[in-house]
Amino acid sequence: MDEAKALGHVQVITGGSKHDGKGYWFQPTLLAGAKQEDAIVQREVFGPVSECDGIRR
Repeated sequence: MDEAKALGHVQVITGGSKHDGKGYWFQPTLLAGAKQEDAIVQREVFGPVSECDGIRR
């Protein structure tokens, strides 16, 4: 997540951080703007994270 945020072109729509409270829970996260070559797209993410690509008409 930190790597994706540091890219500058990836936008966190919702979530993106550790959940408050006990444990190691991560907030459900939706990202936008990632490029095909970005690690967040290429690697399997262990956690409630999804990247949304735009739809072209």
